[in-house]
Amino acid sequence: MKFNILLLSIILISNLNLLGNEKVKIGIFKYEPYHINEKSGLLNDLYKALFNSVNIEVEFVMLSPKRAELELLTGKIDMVSAHFLIQKKNHPLIFKMHIYNVIAALFYFPENHDNKTFNSLKEIKGKKTGIIFNSAFKKIYEKNDISVQEIKDPSSMLEMAILKRIDFFEAAGLSGGYLLKKSKILKKANFFVFINPDEGPAILKSNKRYEMIKSKLIKGYNKILKNGVYYKVIEKYWGIGNVPKDVLPSKIKIKGIKSPILSKIPLR
Repeated sequence: MKFNILLLSIILISNLNLLGNEKVKIGIFKYEPYHINEKSGLLNDLYKALFNSVNIEVEFVMLSPKRAELELLTGKIDMVSAHFLIQKKNHPLIFKMHIYNVIAALFYFPENHDNKTFNSLKEIKGKKTGIIFNSAFKKIYEKNDISVQEIKDPSSMLEMAILKRIDFFEAAGLSGGYLLKKSKILKKANFFVFINPDEGPAILKSNKRYEMIKSKLIKGYNKILKNGVYYKVIEKYWGIGNVPKDVLPSKIKIKGIKSPILSKIPLR
């Protein structure tokens, strides 16, 4: 009897160890401060908290958007951290999950526009705007007759805006504010929010671990929402008391504020 109990205990411990060693590989792209490098960034921290809460390890792989999509479709990675960079967004084998929100904004320097301020896309018709490669909003710009130039990342767009090669540049509100503060030119810049899209990971349905990853993703997401870890991760990057309602899930929107102050965004 004692031997059977001991054997059962060994089997249970072995199974727990196997579960603990399960790992999800996520393709990321350099987009500060969401992904600063393979070890740090808002989304790095969010995914780690989410999966670690359900005993899953996470490995991040820094890739270009094009490469990330290829490795997702060929099964070399399990997920891409943000589905808006997937060119084949409506691919029947790609599952997209909403786990976070962004405020999409256009940044500019008023001094390059005779100190004029802008509040909507309709006001910048014909202006040259830098957008991130494979931007999900490209059709919106085209619909408003806005000239676009695809650029690899916000930091390159910021540089081009400083050199007056583009009039505006696209960035998530957090990312734009972070880069401007990092460059110490925050006071010279302005921005307006033009859309508040849902975002989240892209997972390949044909991945043999798809059901496991999906179920753990949902379970972990709900768990960190409930225990307050989700908000703490977001606040770490937006600043204490500076998290906008628009980036928070509906269940915790009450914790956010209407308008964030860019100067309160901490550098990482």
